[in-house]
Amino acid sequence: MRGALSCVLGADIGGTTATIGIFSPSLRPVMMFSSGTGETNLRLLLAKAAQDAKGRGIAITAACFGVAGPVEGGKVRLTNAPCTLSVREIQKALGISNVRLINDFEAAAYGILTASSRDLIPLTRNKPRKNAPMAVIGAGTGLGKALLHYDAGTGRYAALRSEEGHAPLPVADDEEYALLQFIRKTKKMRMVCWEEALSGRGIATLYDFAVSKRKQALSPPELLVNREIRAASDKASLVAAYRKKDRLCKEAFSLFTRFYARFARTTAASALPYGGLYIRGGIAAKNPDIFSSREFRQEWENAAELKPLLAKIPLFVVKHTGLGVRGAAWHALNRQG
Repeated sequence: MRGALSCVLGADIGGTTATIGIFSPSLRPVMMFSSGTGETNLRLLLAKAAQDAKGRGIAITAACFGVAGPVEGGKVRLTNAPCTLSVREIQKALGISNVRLINDFEAAAYGILTASSRDLIPLTRNKPRKNAPMAVIGAGTGLGKALLHYDAGTGRYAALRSEEGHAPLPVADDEEYALLQFIRKTKKMRMVCWEEALSGRGIATLYDFAVSKRKQALSPPELLVNREIRAASDKASLVAAYRKKDRLCKEAFSLFTRFYARFARTTAASALPYGGLYIRGGIAAKNPDIFSSREFRQEWENAAELKPLLAKIPLFVVKHTGLGVRGAAWHALNRQG
């Protein structure tokens, strides 16, 4: 297309929301599109992005899609949504060959490379070490994790994907063991993974568990909150909204915070990310205070001989919710050819 503005396309396809962005070579957003995740929604969104870009004289030269699921052979089926996507399908929709499909937390990890201080809330005074490993974790519709490893040969970071959210949930005391049994019984599953407690649906499960432990009837205010939560399509947001007013919501979020700190500590111990451990996702961005809470600090520091090492790791909450789509665009731009 003669005279067209050359751009790259980045996409962040989560279990609930899909976002597509068209970016200039300097990673300035030119056009943004979003919808709910699903087969029909995603295909319509992709078609609209391609059509609108063409209508505005934009030539998309490369694209990268970060998708919430394991990518194999250029295809992915989303873990928490009934949707599939393939490189071939994207190539056909955009009319280009330079297309990459990666895990959404790989995209989030690359997004960290584009972050400024305005995008982050520091939780410690430690400064990230240059060229040191980094880690990104986040609870949302599911639970994700990715690492960034610096390659001295190329002078660049490479993201390493993970599906650790589907690993077994570790419990540490009688209350947590009771939770494990509660999830096994109510969800009819033998193996309970991290995501069953540390995700949006996990928050709803933790609230139900708190309710189940009550020996007496709910008080009138608790009953009103309970009815509202049970009727809601997004139960996690309501539990979060009431966590400072309702005792059961507070109990649920206390457990959620404890598991979040444990997952962060496990990640830190396995990767020693002295370049920073970054906590992303809508839940973190909307509730950043939980990461400076007593529950989080106690669990984070419960590391025996590893405590001195963990104390050196910089912790951040990512308040910019669009770093995933920008990271995908960064990857498209820097991995062309």
